[in-house]
Amino acid sequence: MTKLASNISSLPSDTPPHTVLILQTKNKQNDNEKWFIDVAGCQYGFQEVLIPFKRYFEEHACRDLNGSQPYDANETKDIHFFLTLPSMTANNLHRRKLMEQRDARLYFAAFSRALIEKDGGAAFNRHMLSGSTSDF
Repeated sequence: MTKLASNISSLPSDTPPHTVLILQTKNKQNDNEKWFIDVAGCQYGFQEVLIPFKRYFEEHACRDLNGSQPYDANETKDIHFFLTLPSMTANNLHRRKLMEQRDARLYFAAFSRALIEKDGGAAFNRHMLSGSTSDF
């Protein structure tokens, strides 16, 4: 996991970091092949979710704010961070919406874990990838 920004001088101090995952392949052809997985990039105008490491920095002119760190996020880590920001909890409606989202995420995580644990994940994988685009 790494935190990136493309223009840190213009970011407000309470801006949540843009977090991405970095994958490094371990194969005999290319030991140093690295890829970014950026599932939240669309909110910043980045269209690709999976992109080669070098190309990501070249195209987005980003810089690494604090070096790679182990991925420690859970279902609600961002919500817990948002709850520390006065701008995100300025009124009861904001707090209530964050807590509703937290509850929904925890429910979905428990639901998913139960399906995965039910048969070692085989049925979960099969069902999660079945269906049409409109089903999702």
